[in-house]
Amino acid sequence: MKLKFASVMILSLILVTGFFLWNKADHHRAPAGMVLIPAGEFIMGTNETGYSVDPASIIPNKPLLTDERPAHTVYLDPFAIDRNKVRNRDYRKFAKATGREFPLGLEGDGPSQPVTGLTWKEAIDYCASLGKRLPTEAEWEKAARGTDGRIYPWGNQFDPEIEKAVRTSLSAKPILSPYGAEAMVGQGWEWTADRYRPYPNNPYRADTFWKNFLAIRGGTGGARPEALRLLTRATTRFYADPEKRDPLIGFRCAKSAF
Repeated sequence: MKLKFASVMILSLILVTGFFLWNKADHHRAPAGMVLIPAGEFIMGTNETGYSVDPASIIPNKPLLTDERPAHTVYLDPFAIDRNKVRNRDYRKFAKATGREFPLGLEGDGPSQPVTGLTWKEAIDYCASLGKRLPTEAEWEKAARGTDGRIYPWGNQFDPEIEKAVRTSLSAKPILSPYGAEAMVGQGWEWTADRYRPYPNNPYRADTFWKNFLAIRGGTGGARPEALRLLTRATTRFYADPEKRDPLIGFRCAKSAF
Protein backbone atom coordinates (compact mmCIF):
# COMPACT_ATOMS: atom_id res chain seq x y z
CA MET A 1 0.00 0.00 0.00
CA LYS A 2 2.84 2.37 0.92
CA LEU A 3 4.62 1.53 -2.35
CA LYS A 4 1.45 2.19 -4.35
CA PHE A 5 0.90 5.49 -2.55
CA ALA A 6 4.50 6.54 -3.18
CA SER A 7 4.16 5.68 -6.88
CA VAL A 8 1.00 7.75 -7.16
CA MET A 9 2.70 10.70 -5.46
CA ILE A 10 5.73 10.48 -7.77
CA LEU A 11 3.49 10.30 -10.85
CA SER A 12 1.49 13.28 -9.63
CA LEU A 13 4.68 15.27 -9.05
CA ILE A 14 5.90 14.44 -12.57
CA LEU A 15 2.59 15.52 -14.09
CA VAL A 16 2.48 18.78 -12.12
CA THR A 17 6.11 19.56 -12.98
CA GLY A 18 5.52 18.78 -16.64
CA PHE A 19 2.44 20.99 -16.77
CA PHE A 20 4.35 23.83 -15.09
CA LEU A 21 7.21 23.61 -17.57
CA TRP A 22 4.84 23.41 -20.53
CA ASN A 23 2.86 26.35 -19.25
CA LYS A 24 6.03 28.33 -18.62
CA ALA A 25 7.26 27.69 -22.16
CA ASP A 26 3.90 28.69 -23.58
CA HIS A 27 3.89 31.70 -21.29
CA HIS A 28 6.98 33.04 -23.04
CA ARG A 29 5.77 32.59 -26.59
CA ALA A 30 5.80 35.82 -28.57
CA PRO A 31 2.39 37.18 -29.60
CA ALA A 32 1.58 37.34 -33.31
CA GLY A 33 3.63 39.91 -35.17
CA MET A 34 6.28 40.11 -32.43
CA VAL A 35 9.63 38.44 -31.74
CA LEU A 36 10.70 37.13 -28.35
CA ILE A 37 13.82 38.55 -26.70
CA PRO A 38 14.93 36.14 -23.94
CA ALA A 39 16.05 37.22 -20.50
CA GLY A 40 19.74 37.81 -19.93
CA GLU A 41 22.63 40.20 -20.22
CA PHE A 42 23.82 42.01 -23.31
CA ILE A 43 26.44 44.62 -24.18
CA MET A 44 24.97 48.09 -24.52
CA GLY A 45 26.87 51.03 -25.95
CA THR A 46 30.34 51.12 -27.47
CA ASN A 47 33.94 52.03 -26.75
CA GLU A 48 34.64 53.03 -30.35
CA THR A 49 36.69 56.19 -30.75
CA GLY A 50 37.51 56.33 -34.47
CA TYR A 51 35.18 56.92 -37.40
CA SER A 52 35.76 57.38 -41.12
CA VAL A 53 33.75 60.59 -41.01
CA ASP A 54 33.19 63.32 -38.46
CA PRO A 55 29.84 62.43 -36.84
CA ALA A 56 29.21 66.11 -36.13
CA SER A 57 28.94 66.72 -39.88
CA ILE A 58 26.07 64.22 -40.01
CA ILE A 59 24.34 64.82 -36.69
CA PRO A 60 24.98 68.38 -35.47
CA ASN A 61 25.40 69.07 -31.76
CA LYS A 62 26.48 65.49 -31.03
CA PRO A 63 30.29 65.49 -31.51
CA LEU A 64 32.02 62.11 -31.84
CA LEU A 65 28.92 60.25 -30.70
CA THR A 66 30.37 60.16 -27.21
CA ASP A 67 26.88 59.68 -25.79
CA GLU A 68 27.15 56.01 -26.81
CA ARG A 69 30.01 55.31 -24.40
CA PRO A 70 31.02 53.34 -22.49
CA ALA A 71 30.09 49.80 -23.42
CA HIS A 72 28.40 48.29 -20.38
CA THR A 73 26.53 45.15 -19.45
CA VAL A 74 22.76 45.35 -18.93
CA TYR A 75 20.41 42.61 -17.74
CA LEU A 76 16.87 42.55 -19.10
CA ASP A 77 13.89 40.37 -18.28
CA PRO A 78 12.23 38.62 -21.23
CA PHE A 79 10.11 40.79 -23.49
CA ALA A 80 8.72 40.86 -27.00
CA ILE A 81 9.04 43.56 -29.63
CA ASP A 82 7.15 44.13 -32.86
CA ARG A 83 8.75 42.45 -35.84
CA ASN A 84 8.03 45.54 -37.93
CA LYS A 85 7.38 49.20 -37.35
CA VAL A 86 3.75 50.19 -36.94
CA ARG A 87 2.25 50.70 -40.41
CA ASN A 88 -0.06 53.40 -41.74
CA ARG A 89 -2.94 50.94 -42.10
CA ASP A 90 -2.67 49.93 -38.44
CA TYR A 91 -2.59 53.46 -37.13
CA ARG A 92 -5.44 54.50 -39.43
CA LYS A 93 -7.68 51.89 -37.81
CA PHE A 94 -6.74 53.18 -34.37
CA ALA A 95 -7.24 56.82 -35.39
CA LYS A 96 -10.65 56.07 -36.85
CA ALA A 97 -11.76 54.11 -33.79
CA THR A 98 -10.64 56.83 -31.38
CA GLY A 99 -11.60 59.89 -33.42
CA ARG A 100 -8.01 61.03 -33.89
CA GLU A 101 -6.58 62.81 -36.89
CA PHE A 102 -4.10 61.05 -39.11
CA PRO A 103 -0.73 62.90 -39.26
CA LEU A 104 -0.95 65.82 -41.65
CA GLY A 105 0.85 65.32 -44.94
CA LEU A 106 0.83 61.54 -44.66
CA GLU A 107 -2.70 60.85 -45.87
CA GLY A 108 -1.42 59.80 -49.30
CA ASP A 109 1.29 57.44 -48.07
CA GLY A 110 0.87 53.75 -48.82
CA PRO A 111 -0.87 51.61 -46.18
CA SER A 112 2.18 49.38 -45.75
CA GLN A 113 4.54 52.28 -45.10
CA PRO A 114 5.66 52.88 -41.50
CA VAL A 115 3.56 55.57 -39.85
CA THR A 116 5.56 58.65 -38.87
CA GLY A 117 4.86 62.19 -37.73
CA LEU A 118 3.32 61.19 -34.39
CA THR A 119 4.18 62.69 -31.04
CA TRP A 120 5.65 60.47 -28.36
CA LYS A 121 2.33 60.43 -26.48
CA GLU A 122 0.41 59.42 -29.60
CA ALA A 123 2.79 56.51 -30.08
CA ILE A 124 2.33 55.50 -26.44
CA ASP A 125 -1.45 55.65 -26.77
CA TYR A 126 -1.42 53.40 -29.83
CA CYS A 127 0.73 50.76 -28.11
CA ALA A 128 -1.43 50.93 -24.97
CA SER A 129 -4.55 50.25 -27.03
CA LEU A 130 -3.02 46.85 -27.85
CA GLY A 131 -1.86 46.11 -24.32
CA LYS A 132 1.69 47.03 -25.27
CA ARG A 133 4.12 49.89 -24.64
CA LEU A 134 7.13 51.57 -26.20
CA PRO A 135 10.43 49.70 -25.74
CA THR A 136 13.03 51.12 -23.41
CA GLU A 137 16.25 52.23 -25.03
CA ALA A 138 18.03 49.15 -23.66
CA GLU A 139 15.32 46.84 -24.96
CA TRP A 140 15.52 48.43 -28.39
CA GLU A 141 19.29 47.97 -28.55
CA LYS A 142 19.23 44.36 -27.38
CA ALA A 143 16.54 43.54 -29.93
CA ALA A 144 18.68 45.15 -32.63
CA ARG A 145 22.13 43.71 -31.85
CA GLY A 146 21.76 40.61 -29.71
CA THR A 147 24.23 39.71 -26.99
CA ASP A 148 27.60 39.56 -28.73
CA GLY A 149 28.25 43.29 -28.97
CA ARG A 150 28.07 43.39 -32.76
CA ILE A 151 28.20 46.72 -34.54
CA TYR A 152 25.26 46.19 -36.90
CA PRO A 153 22.17 43.99 -36.52
CA TRP A 154 23.63 41.61 -39.13
CA GLY A 155 27.22 41.52 -37.82
CA ASN A 156 30.40 43.60 -37.69
CA GLN A 157 30.98 44.21 -41.40
CA PHE A 158 28.97 46.60 -43.50
CA ASP A 159 27.14 44.74 -46.27
CA PRO A 160 26.80 46.41 -49.71
CA GLU A 161 23.57 44.52 -50.30
CA ILE A 162 22.22 45.88 -47.04
CA GLU A 163 23.19 49.36 -48.18
CA LYS A 164 21.26 48.84 -51.41
CA ALA A 165 18.23 47.58 -49.51
CA VAL A 166 18.28 50.60 -47.20
CA ARG A 167 18.65 53.10 -50.01
CA THR A 168 15.87 51.65 -52.14
CA SER A 169 13.64 50.33 -49.33
CA LEU A 170 13.75 46.93 -51.04
CA SER A 171 12.85 43.78 -49.18
CA ALA A 172 14.93 41.51 -51.43
CA LYS A 173 17.40 41.24 -48.59
CA PRO A 174 15.56 41.86 -45.29
CA ILE A 175 17.52 43.74 -42.68
CA LEU A 176 17.08 41.37 -39.77
CA SER A 177 18.31 41.51 -36.19
CA PRO A 178 19.58 38.36 -34.44
CA TYR A 179 16.04 37.81 -33.14
CA GLY A 180 14.28 38.40 -36.44
CA ALA A 181 13.12 42.00 -35.96
CA GLU A 182 13.10 43.81 -39.30
CA ALA A 183 14.48 47.16 -40.46
CA MET A 184 15.62 48.37 -37.05
CA VAL A 185 18.32 50.56 -38.57
CA GLY A 186 18.69 52.83 -41.56
CA GLN A 187 15.03 53.36 -42.38
CA GLY A 188 13.99 56.07 -39.95
CA TRP A 189 14.21 56.83 -36.24
CA GLU A 190 11.96 55.20 -33.63
CA TRP A 191 10.59 56.49 -30.34
CA THR A 192 11.69 54.76 -27.14
CA ALA A 193 10.25 55.02 -23.65
CA ASP A 194 13.33 56.68 -22.11
CA ARG A 195 14.54 60.19 -21.54
CA TYR A 196 17.78 61.07 -23.30
CA ARG A 197 20.38 60.72 -20.55
CA PRO A 198 24.12 59.89 -20.30
CA TYR A 199 25.13 56.30 -19.73
CA PRO A 200 26.62 55.29 -16.36
CA ASN A 201 30.29 56.26 -15.97
CA ASN A 202 30.25 58.47 -19.06
CA PRO A 203 31.86 61.85 -18.29
CA TYR A 204 30.42 63.41 -21.47
CA ARG A 205 27.81 66.04 -20.68
CA ALA A 206 25.63 68.15 -22.93
CA ASP A 207 22.76 70.57 -22.39
CA THR A 208 20.48 68.20 -24.30
CA PHE A 209 20.79 65.64 -21.50
CA TRP A 210 18.95 67.89 -19.09
CA LYS A 211 16.14 68.97 -21.37
CA ASN A 212 12.83 67.25 -21.90
CA PHE A 213 14.09 65.12 -24.80
CA LEU A 214 13.33 61.47 -25.50
CA ALA A 215 15.85 58.98 -26.85
CA ILE A 216 15.25 57.85 -30.41
CA ARG A 217 16.89 54.93 -32.20
CA GLY A 218 17.25 53.43 -35.65
CA GLY A 219 18.83 56.15 -37.75
CA THR A 220 18.12 57.13 -41.30
CA GLY A 221 20.16 56.27 -44.36
CA GLY A 222 20.88 59.67 -45.82
CA ALA A 223 22.61 60.28 -49.13
CA ARG A 224 26.23 59.70 -48.10
CA PRO A 225 27.63 56.17 -47.83
CA GLU A 226 29.72 57.13 -44.79
CA ALA A 227 26.59 58.49 -43.10
CA LEU A 228 24.75 55.25 -43.77
CA ARG A 229 27.58 53.21 -42.25
CA LEU A 230 27.55 55.44 -39.19
CA LEU A 231 23.82 55.70 -38.60
CA THR A 232 23.00 52.02 -39.14
CA ARG A 233 25.12 51.00 -36.17
CA ALA A 234 22.95 49.41 -33.47
CA THR A 235 24.39 51.73 -30.80
CA THR A 236 23.55 55.01 -32.57
CA ARG A 237 21.27 57.19 -30.46
CA PHE A 238 19.79 60.65 -30.80
CA TYR A 239 17.07 62.75 -29.19
CA ALA A 240 13.79 64.43 -30.07
CA ASP A 241 11.18 66.69 -28.53
CA PRO A 242 8.30 64.42 -27.42
CA GLU A 243 5.68 67.05 -28.28
CA LYS A 244 6.80 67.62 -31.86
CA ARG A 245 5.87 65.57 -34.92
CA ASP A 246 8.74 64.52 -37.15
CA PRO A 247 8.29 62.75 -40.51
CA LEU A 248 11.50 60.80 -39.84
CA ILE A 249 10.33 59.28 -36.54
CA GLY A 250 8.15 56.18 -36.36
CA PHE A 251 7.88 53.49 -33.71
CA ARG A 252 7.29 49.86 -32.84
CA CYS A 253 5.71 48.47 -29.68
CA ALA A 254 7.03 46.12 -27.01
CA LYS A 255 5.46 43.91 -24.36
CA SER A 256 6.82 42.77 -21.01
CA ALA A 257 7.03 39.14 -19.89
CA PHE A 258 3.72 37.54 -20.73
